[in-house]
Amino acid sequence: MPKRPTDPNEHAALTVALATGQVSDQDEPKGRQLGGIASASKLTPEQRRERAKKAAAARWQCKASRKEAARV
Repeated sequence: MPKRPTDPNEHAALTVALATGQVSDQDEPKGRQLGGIASASKLTPEQRRERAKKAAAARWQCKASRKEAARV
């Protein structure tokens, strides 16, 4: 997203440009984000599924360990 100007006239011009689609309010992926997109596009659906399962298991394990710490 472009930085919002402080000048009211520039702010109005940016608002119009965003509304008409001349300027995009979403940034393009940069740096590390590009690496994740590139690696995901090279994986097969089965490989992506396995990575997703592993990530979900890690998230749930983290939540379980927090609950255990809260009980003690």
